[in-house]
Amino acid sequence: TILAEKTVVLDEAQVLAAAVVADYLNPAEMVKADAFLIDLAGRQRLLIQQMVKDTCLIDAGISTGGDVTDELERSMATFSTALDAMRQGMPALGVRPPPTPEIAEALEAVAADWVVVKPKISLVVDGAVLDPAQATAKAALYQVMMDDMSNVVSLYLEAIQS
Repeated sequence: TILAEKTVVLDEAQVLAAAVVADYLNPAEMVKADAFLIDLAGRQRLLIQQMVKDTCLIDAGISTGGDVTDELERSMATFSTALDAMRQGMPALGVRPPPTPEIAEALEAVAADWVVVKPKISLVVDGAVLDPAQATAKAALYQVMMDDMSNVVSLYLEAIQS
């Protein structure tokens, strides 16, 4: 009868829904994913510090070798890739999109900072010597970017606790 068929379909739908919930809303997996995002955001702060150190070494003429420049370029590439993943999500790497609008906005602020800072770092990579005013401006931009990234970390922590 039709009622029996509907009951079977409903039972199968409930089993399927339970499986989907188990796969996608596994609390242990969610905690793991949240921890990964916090770790990734924290790593972004470390990359900012690494870029500050490397550009200062190059600006001061202390280390003009290719190793520091190569390290700076790797830090820039890693920062860009991770920032894009955090802003848009990258499921293949286990990176979910921002879980709240506030986190999305904070990540957009970091991206706006990066658009301004990256060309200044690229000048250093390309061997340009920044005058004191440019170096001071670059340092101020780094600090803004660091503050904005710290805000992202705080927002992720708040989102997890709520």
